[in-house]
Amino acid sequence: MEAVNLANNHTYDYGERGYLDTLKALDEYNIPYFGYDNYLIKDVEGINIGMAGVLGWTEEEAKQETEKAINYFKDNNVDLIIMTYHWGIEREDKQNSTQENIARYAISQGADLVLGHHPHVLQGIECYEGKYIVYSLGNFVFGGNKNPSDKDTMICQITFSYENANLKDTFINIIPCSLSSVQDKNDYQPTILEGKEKERVLNKIFKVSDTSLLASSI
Repeated sequence: MEAVNLANNHTYDYGERGYLDTLKALDEYNIPYFGYDNYLIKDVEGINIGMAGVLGWTEEEAKQETEKAINYFKDNNVDLIIMTYHWGIEREDKQNSTQENIARYAISQGADLVLGHHPHVLQGIECYEGKYIVYSLGNFVFGGNKNPSDKDTMICQITFSYENANLKDTFINIIPCSLSSVQDKNDYQPTILEGKEKERVLNKIFKVSDTSLLASSI
């Protein structure tokens, strides 16, 4: 586990004490984290990657937090900025305008990748100004439901190609999965899909995505 995001609507379910206990546990196991006012800068093969987590319930507040985070990364000479947002409406298959406006603002301010979560289902993917926005990653190892009606999920691989410390290209690869290895219950074992099920999930994502993705490396 290389990094975890803390910004979500359940972080404070057990109050400030529960939140601080979470930070303590992560520190004890040397798991880096980010979210809220915690910004993470991680060196990966000589590239400084900045990661921030923001609640995206309201556009104005999310944009303020986005600007704050990105300015911090710029002041600290970060090479690559990843913004993650907890936003959107649960079980909605398509992103809404608030998500789109926040994500595009983040890219325009300097983010290199935007990742979203909270809807519990997959949503669309967009390429905006040459940068990828993944509006909802869906569930993966999900303990909140013994038998979700929608078990579709994915592994989203984003590869950044650098040359002489300069970002040259970005590639995206979507691996369709099910959050369970069986269909009649949730056994908490995410499974890579093949054949018709793989194509079905890909088409589901394409249907609500930027059409230019059809010609991408997915």
